[in-house]
Amino acid sequence: MLRRNVLLSLLAAVLTVPVAGAPAAAARPDQDTLQPLLEAVHAAGMPGLFAQVRDGRTTLRLAAGVADLETGRPAQPWFRHRIGSLTKTFVATTLLQLVGEGRLSLDAPIARFLPDALPAELGRKVTVRMLLNHTSGLGDTPRCSWPASTRWRRPGSTSSRRAS
Repeated sequence: MLRRNVLLSLLAAVLTVPVAGAPAAAARPDQDTLQPLLEAVHAAGMPGLFAQVRDGRTTLRLAAGVADLETGRPAQPWFRHRIGSLTKTFVATTLLQLVGEGRLSLDAPIARFLPDALPAELGRKVTVRMLLNHTSGLGDTPRCSWPASTRWRRPGSTSSRRAS
């Protein structure tokens, strides 16, 4: 299940990046072009997948294959799922690209970019590098962010945060 979610997320990212990064004069996302790509991934062995592609003016929602192998329920273009920790890689890559371009410093306090995200003193102490290294000392995601996650408790834990 986790592997399937990761692969679906990667596919969504791959389908989105070329459209989002394309010049303004590029062709708009086209279902007749993109749907066969999803069908090809399904034919190559992915049981089911769904994707959303946006270019700022057009939003396409596509699906192929099945959502449930036991029942054969088809994947639907309106499905949603949390991609969880997968986003950390994309965020880190983007931040490091900005560092390489000289537009961001790893040692900059996060209060410079997100002044209201933390209390002032803490915002001045926590740096971009600390967030990327997971050494900031900031706590985990509050339970209210994942209200349905109580079924994902770690064995022996009373915490309702999702096991990773």
